[in-house]
Amino acid sequence: MSHRKNIIVYKSECGSIQLETRLDKESLWLTQGQLALAFGVERPAITKHLDHIFKTGELNENTVSSKIELTARDGKKYQVKIYNLDAIISVGYRVNSKKATQFRIWAKEVLKKHIIDGYTINENKLIEADSKIAELRNVLNLIQEENHKLKKTSNLKSEFVALATHQIRGPLGAIKGYVSLILEGDYGKVPKEFIEPLDIIFKSTDTLTKTVSDFLDVSRIEHGQMKYFMKDFDLKDLVTEVINELSPNIKNKGLDLRISIPNNETFLVHDDKAKLKQVLMNLVDNACKYTQTGWIEIGLIKTLKSTTLCQGQSSTQEGIRSSNDKILFSVRDSGVGISKETMPLLFKKFSRAKDAGKANILGTGLGLYVAQKMIEAQNGRIWAESDGEGKGSQFYVELDLIK
Repeated sequence: MSHRKNIIVYKSECGSIQLETRLDKESLWLTQGQLALAFGVERPAITKHLDHIFKTGELNENTVSSKIELTARDGKKYQVKIYNLDAIISVGYRVNSKKATQFRIWAKEVLKKHIIDGYTINENKLIEADSKIAELRNVLNLIQEENHKLKKTSNLKSEFVALATHQIRGPLGAIKGYVSLILEGDYGKVPKEFIEPLDIIFKSTDTLTKTVSDFLDVSRIEHGQMKYFMKDFDLKDLVTEVINELSPNIKNKGLDLRISIPNNETFLVHDDKAKLKQVLMNLVDNACKYTQTGWIEIGLIKTLKSTTLCQGQSSTQEGIRSSNDKILFSVRDSGVGISKETMPLLFKKFSRAKDAGKANILGTGLGLYVAQKMIEAQNGRIWAESDGEGKGSQFYVELDLIK
């Protein structure tokens, strides 16, 4: 038995004798030899006192004693009887020796402390516990220091990304603008063989510009520098604007565009129109990118306060009671769908589905993260639903309705 696992229950004043044992069956156990050593008497004296204790019925031998098997140096095994704390105390109060007297004084003090304070302190355990607490404090301090360093590094990285992307966006805008002017013939007639390469440059620059904008948005959001300009407007007009801008892309892919928006209703909201347009454009554009065949449906309804549609439920007025508290924008499609494994990660930064690259190789995994942060900043909700891969998906944006 190693010293670290020992429990010292008694130690003489000079320190030469101590009872050192371990817990077993919720008690402490010593052999007769250990008892004799502790009380400074010969072993027969211990045997005599134990016999008297058992004969008088003070203690039941079967209850306070047990047997253990020990291996001697010669390799032979022996059965040795051991005695629990009840027997140890009874013997200690019978033995007539200086060490037994010291034991009785010690036992009385322990009992007194236990009665007054409500517990008995094992000093070795207390020292060990204090040592562990000190170690934990040191580890915690190290973790805090490393965390501070990581935060500082993260802030430097974010500042670098913000600066770099800001510097890149200017030249990209110039390239995109000049290519657009060339394609439109502002600099003269463009040879046919130049049109396709110029169109590729324009589209690639446009994609890179959006990526740069996403990185800038992430930087502003994480530094608390994103500004919102709130005003009242009809969300239906904004949705119509988004549809008009993206419907050519949808039709060019041969997809059926379905629109489910009431004609004679207004959908007043108090939000940042530009930020909201960015979110809606992202959702509709994603539906187009991840749907190879079939249809896309864009819906707008008034719903109960904080309504969540069930999976597979159509984003139409049917089946939903109206209290005019909220506005629900929806984009549904027959596209690649979302797996159960991907769903919890969908709005996390740099998160993309495992096979997303097959449908859209240019995605960064930032669009939905930015969308969620923007919607939440305007006291709205955004979420997604899907029955699984290959079964399409539905994205919803819920905003407060102004009455």
